[in-house]
Amino acid sequence: MGALTIILWITVVVLTLDAAAEIGLVAATIAWLNNHPSQLTYINYGGPTYLRYWPFLPHILWRNHVYLNIAVGAIIFVLIGVLGIAALTLRKRQSFASSTSSKIVYHLWLLFTLCSTALTLAALIYTYVLEHMARNQLAANGSSTYTTAYTPRTWFSELLAELYIRPASEQLDIVNNLQIMEAWQINLIPLFILSFLVATFAVVEAVIARSKANKLRSARKIEG
Repeated sequence: MGALTIILWITVVVLTLDAAAEIGLVAATIAWLNNHPSQLTYINYGGPTYLRYWPFLPHILWRNHVYLNIAVGAIIFVLIGVLGIAALTLRKRQSFASSTSSKIVYHLWLLFTLCSTALTLAALIYTYVLEHMARNQLAANGSSTYTTAYTPRTWFSELLAELYIRPASEQLDIVNNLQIMEAWQINLIPLFILSFLVATFAVVEAVIARSKANKLRSARKIEG
């Protein structure tokens, strides 16, 4: 096993673990958004009522990127991680050269590495563009729950900045989940880098292996 093959194996394993982390973080956000009371309680200082209620989610909430990110994580985990380990294991076998099914699995995996890299880049760009658009709308329209479109991250950041949410455990829960949102969004960057590295190493390694196989066949023909 050459040095490049070892590096490829390590990169695939690290990418698989990172994809699993992305799935877990985004799944935690989705579960939290879908399983929470519809209202928050906050302290209204200087108002007629000491305790007031505020909607947990805004009227316009952009969350397509949340589902896109968990889909990207799942695709990478299954098609690049699990399938990649299987494809590389099959290729190590002596019967690989004569096994059509093993070759199909391996070449499909090579194709998937390129597709997943493009998909991860698209998800990364889409997520950050959406966050930027939401912040621009917030700056233009103010913190209206009906006229301003929010992403989960911009919405809960605004809540923490504007409201004294009670009980304190509820505010801490929002802080913790906001950190989770920031984590899976930032994790898209290493996820893309690792996907790109896996695709690059896999293609280069495949080209080198094919070149060696062609030279070996040529040498055998000359000897024969």
